[in-house]
Amino acid sequence: MKLKKTTEKSKPTKKRKKKKVYPQVTKGMLLEELYEDPEFVEMTKVSIKTIFDKTFIVASKNLAAGDHVVLAKFGKFETIEKEAQMKMNPSTQEEIEVPAHKVVKFKLSKSIKEKMNK
Repeated sequence: MKLKKTTEKSKPTKKRKKKKVYPQVTKGMLLEELYEDPEFVEMTKVSIKTIFDKTFIVASKNLAAGDHVVLAKFGKFETIEKEAQMKMNPSTQEEIEVPAHKVVKFKLSKSIKEKMNK
């Protein structure tokens, strides 16, 4: 004699909105484009990758020190201090204090903004 399995009703789940997917350019894609550029014909992939990586290591150190990092014709990374704030935890509705902290803000250059809006 077979026993019937009883199934509990599952809780209704909230339907999540699908995240919008944007085209991405990866680090590998950037490196490949640099490698194929005629200006870098005498450089190896390894040397291009090393320069690329070191650039961001130096920029990261400067941002951590509180400096602004300006990349001409691209944009500016700024370190900004946020004051302590009271915020609400969305899952528990409990108010929590978010301590003062630093964040990085990016401002795109005018030339790129103009190219984007053509």
